Amino acid sequence: MRKNAEHLLASYVDALRPIIYINHFDFKVIDDLILKIGQGVNIVEYNNALGIVDFETKSPLMERSLEKFLINIMDEGYEKQTFIVLKDVHNFLEDPKVIALLKRICEDNLYRENYNATIFIVSSKLTIPCELENYITVFDVPLPTHKEIVELVINFTKSLDIQVEEEVLNVTIHSDSSM
Repeated sequence: MRKNAEHLLASYVDALRPIIYINHFDFKVIDDLILKIGQGVNIVEYNNALGIVDFETKSPLMERSLEKFLINIMDEGYEKQTFIVLKDVHNFLEDPKVIALLKRICEDNLYRENYNATIFIVSSKLTIPCELENYITVFDVPLPTHKEIVELVINFTKSLDIQVEEEVLNVTIHSDSSM
């Protein structure tokens, strides 16, 4: 899953998809993906509960409304390639001002030279306003491959110092994949 997801997500960013909507419940998994493809990129995060947070440490930096955050961040894409990560903001996607600001960032990304900002909306609820439909690409996190499942199980058993016979491991994994 990781390599496939990384490759696909990176291809969306390279294709200048202005908003990538990731409908997923595990924010840690998504943060890891964004970090992998965003090495050397300015990553800023807005969290519905805390406002502006440090992307890596998740420490709150400043309480602020989403609207004010977008106003302050929209010109960041001129300085350096920027990822704008918005978490659990689905309820704000009905606000005309938020929609207009997101649209402005999208249009700058698509039509202004030397501007590069990609918006990631990460939420367990999928909400796409009609005004932003043409700018949003929904990213479905691919399921892990058989090999990745085996690696996860092996790493898990090692971390708990549990010995699992290879026979049992193969039977368990193969019986699950036939469902």
